[in-house]
Amino acid sequence: MENKTGGPYRHRMGEKKITLLTKDRKPLANTEVTVKQTKHRFLFGCGAFESVPLANGELEGEKKELAEEIFNKFFKIFNYCTLPFYWARFEPVPGKPDTQSLKKAAEWLVSKGCTLKGHPLCWHTLTAPWLLDYTNAEILQMQLNRIRRDVANFAGVIDIWDVINEVVIMPVFNKYDNGITRICRELGRIRLVREVFRAAKKANPDAVLLINDFETSESYEILIEGCLEAGIPIDAIGIQSHMHQGYWGVEKTLEILERFFAF
Repeated sequence: MENKTGGPYRHRMGEKKITLLTKDRKPLANTEVTVKQTKHRFLFGCGAFESVPLANGELEGEKKELAEEIFNKFFKIFNYCTLPFYWARFEPVPGKPDTQSLKKAAEWLVSKGCTLKGHPLCWHTLTAPWLLDYTNAEILQMQLNRIRRDVANFAGVIDIWDVINEVVIMPVFNKYDNGITRICRELGRIRLVREVFRAAKKANPDAVLLINDFETSESYEILIEGCLEAGIPIDAIGIQSHMHQGYWGVEKTLEILERFFAF
């Protein structure tokens, strides 16, 4: 029975009739049974960055024991994890990405029943500083090559990606110079989004691809509308609450969800 409240919450509640049968397919009667949920389709997760040193045997003594205790509890609560692909840290030296350690952590988390997301493939903050040694055309090609490489390398293990992060502020970001701000300023937001999504989709046609941002004003809505009109294959919209910038509360959270539910 569907919840009749409408809006984005209309599918959250329902009723289901279950008939318990014996081994010979007869209805079970006058028997006490226990029902326990073992998993659910809803993805409820958290960052699992600390899994990388643990899965790769980089921890010892008390640090290892603490990490093991944390993840034993983690897996009882969460079924969804985010792993870090910040370019500056993932590939500090051109051509030498930290693929193996991330892959080992990813495979370990999957073995524990977790669905994974990689974050992010393109972002002006924590992008590779060595991009500044190249022209804008070369930076764009390196960014696209990075996306093709990593999405293909992790296909089947990580099939959900924040393809591009915080695009709204990207071309006007002025805290420090970086390669991605340079190419976004030259190409424009929508063209850059189109290029990176196209590369990710080609590398893994079955992947779930997200645009992600902390900017939840009308500017983000306008950007999304423009991207969809341009035919960009956005599968999901990422919204970061960034509550270090101020507590949202239930009222603001619901208001934002209602606005973006239009998409």
